[in-house]
Amino acid sequence: MGTRRPSIVSPSTFKIDMRHAMILSTLHKLFWIHMLAIYDSCGIRISNRKMTGGILIIKQILKKDTLLCDRRRDGNQGNLAKEDGHEQ
Repeated sequence: MGTRRPSIVSPSTFKIDMRHAMILSTLHKLFWIHMLAIYDSCGIRISNRKMTGGILIIKQILKKDTLLCDRRRDGNQGNLAKEDGHEQ
């Protein structure tokens, strides 16, 4: 057995970080599955560049995917993250 290196991160902090990472990972997967669903139902492609709003826009999309779908179909290319951010 070699000498154990001292841990910079305490075990309790590490547990919290791991849980946080798992939540983010799950959200990320749900987000992309949902994006594919929007793509299928609208017949449109939503670019990655529009999706940099992070968790806020993920929440908004999960709540209002049909609204997003309608806006895209109408050709409204406005800043969705900003618009949705004000409708809390």
